[in-house]
Amino acid sequence: MWQGFFAGSDLRYHLTSLDSLERYEMGGYYQPDSLMYAAFGKVSIHQADSVNDRYRYNNHHSRGIDTVDNWQGQTQRVRYYQANPAGPYTAVEILTGLNENAENSYSGVVIDPIYQPVLNDNGVRFVNKYYVKPRMRISTTDAFGIVKPVVKIIMHAFDGSKKDSIIITTTDFRYESINTYDGRYLEEYFNNNLIVRGDSLNVGRVGGFLEWHNIDLCQVDYQIFWFQEVSVWIDYVKIMDEPAKQLFDSQFLRDRIKVKVDSLLNHDGPIHNVKGFYTEETDYARLTCLNYLQDFLRDSVPGHSNDPRAKMISMFNPWSFEANMKERGPDFDVNTYIDVVNPDSLIFGWYPFQGPWGDFKPVIPNNVTIQFINSYTPQFIQDTVTGYYNSIKKPLNAYNDSLQRIWNVMADTLKRMVSIAFLKNRDLYFVSQVHAFKEGPYPAANREPMNSEIGAMNCIGLCYGIKGLMPYAFNTVYSMTNENNETTFNLSIGMLDSIINLTTPGQFWEAKEKRIMNFYGENKWEGVKHLNEKIHIWDHFLLTQITPRDFQ
Repeated sequence: MWQGFFAGSDLRYHLTSLDSLERYEMGGYYQPDSLMYAAFGKVSIHQADSVNDRYRYNNHHSRGIDTVDNWQGQTQRVRYYQANPAGPYTAVEILTGLNENAENSYSGVVIDPIYQPVLNDNGVRFVNKYYVKPRMRISTTDAFGIVKPVVKIIMHAFDGSKKDSIIITTTDFRYESINTYDGRYLEEYFNNNLIVRGDSLNVGRVGGFLEWHNIDLCQVDYQIFWFQEVSVWIDYVKIMDEPAKQLFDSQFLRDRIKVKVDSLLNHDGPIHNVKGFYTEETDYARLTCLNYLQDFLRDSVPGHSNDPRAKMISMFNPWSFEANMKERGPDFDVNTYIDVVNPDSLIFGWYPFQGPWGDFKPVIPNNVTIQFINSYTPQFIQDTVTGYYNSIKKPLNAYNDSLQRIWNVMADTLKRMVSIAFLKNRDLYFVSQVHAFKEGPYPAANREPMNSEIGAMNCIGLCYGIKGLMPYAFNTVYSMTNENNETTFNLSIGMLDSIINLTTPGQFWEAKEKRIMNFYGENKWEGVKHLNEKIHIWDHFLLTQITPRDFQ
């Protein structure tokens, strides 16, 4: 098992679940709140030169040249702008049109980029901040000469409006002291740095943060203008959000992670029920923080240097990983994820009733009745679910066609993931869908699977050679939020149910009782139990296979 999204900050909760794992001789991955916060940090580096990289500027305005700079043995390909001795010394645009500009407006995971990940148990959200860090250098002669403007950086919001700007001068390169600068590349400038709020960045955003089909409407840009009087080498522009900055710059956050990790490892029993540490499904911009945390856990937890349990792993969902990107890599960029994060196994998440990037329209047969038997689900949620599910009913032949397409896409993707995991020498764990999900104002595209569909999903995974199954999600969570002056609700309905009083925006409830029946009047607990019994019967056959290809 693993503790997933927002497991909470109370360490006693983690330790209690660890005791349960020991009693049942199970292993688990843990996600302390501080670790989750850091793992969701985002860093993107947008190259200034004209190479064909997805993280680039599309417009160079016929100014500057690409060059390889070997400053003090450091080799980097950069864009060089040579001063014009004759002037005029007016600001001219040199880098505009950020290519991958929507990753801090839309998201493939359930965190709005306007806000930081929640780091407490009361659900309070704080506006995110984005730190703009152009990596540049100038000559020491210019740095200690007459004060001159070098570049101007202008931030444009989602709707294209100008929101903030700074001018970096020659004296800003004298880092930490008016007498200190040796011509090196800098990312931060003396008391003069551009910091953008997530809400300002997303003024005029079209739709909510999960509506990434609007990605081409995003006009976010960090434009650079050059004053032509000072020669400058520009390597890239780095955009870093608040959680990433805290991870790299705050000893307090790193110490907080150490305390949680150390407590869990020390509480662990002799058979090591803690298998590692986990964060929820991620996206491309979070790879830098995940890579850092992997090394940090291995080297920085006192008494646990190189402890095999001190490792980082994420759930890889092929759709959410690149959902907010305009240019997508081959095989969902899973190779990049494995190479950068270096997880010891690949936890592969799959929500088949959503479809690639949300383009499957869910279908259920028209001979089922949506019902809430012995359920504590609030009435207005029952009404919403019933209305939506009734709207997606189709004749049996249309349902069968839809289901066949779902299984075909799933099987084809699993084939490729198994092959990649095999070549990378990684075990592949399949996170199959057993829950219904709804986020904010969006329709519940992740409809609840029927028992037969859960069985088919897991058996297809086993047939293609996965190492193990990790169904998601066990718990049921309801929450209400106020966003854009609208009151809405979120839900993730799994195997649990509970009495709640869901009336106050900003409140959050987690179910505690068994949710026996699903939306279709089937006994969900018995269905999952019988499926697991069958899988245990197959244990000997499954464990004797040598390679994934043996299952084909």
